[in-house]
Amino acid sequence: MRWLLFFIPCVLAAQNLQRGHIDLRVVYESQITSEDQWRTDWGAFSKDYLNTGILDITLRQIGGPSQPITVTWYFIGHNLREKKLFIYDRGDFTGKIVRGGVKLLPYSRELIANREYWRGRNKLTGAEPWGWAVFITQGSRALEEKGSTPEMIKWVRDNHTEQDAPSASKRATLRFIPQAVGAQ
Repeated sequence: MRWLLFFIPCVLAAQNLQRGHIDLRVVYESQITSEDQWRTDWGAFSKDYLNTGILDITLRQIGGPSQPITVTWYFIGHNLREKKLFIYDRGDFTGKIVRGGVKLLPYSRELIANREYWRGRNKLTGAEPWGWAVFITQGSRALEEKGSTPEMIKWVRDNHTEQDAPSASKRATLRFIPQAVGAQ
């Protein structure tokens, strides 16, 4: 009877390995630059902040044959005046994960925020990056998902439409990760 308790989980693990599992790792990096529009001697100013997001997506196939997958990424922004979230850029990649893995480096279009300080008052306009979400699918089957927060994943699922944002897929670079020595 004890051998059944050991045997059944081993069989299930072997079946999952034959089907294959995808290891998804995502790192987000933000690049912010600023420039003064105007500045007075008494401290009033107008300054623009230019924000670009970069996702470092690493995919590895663990076990099983590699099947075609689609990786879709979303960059979510926050409107400073209306306090609403929106998808400001998205992209996708379709292909197989080669032996050793695949690395995608998509970057978003620029978001501009402006801060004006005049007579003791701050005025903010424009938008700033707020989060991101990455989804992996195979046909209509969802395989994996990651986001800056669980709320971002849910928000994208609930609010995404094909007309949301221009595709960033032309701005994604693709690199193959060299296979580790001795790895199968």
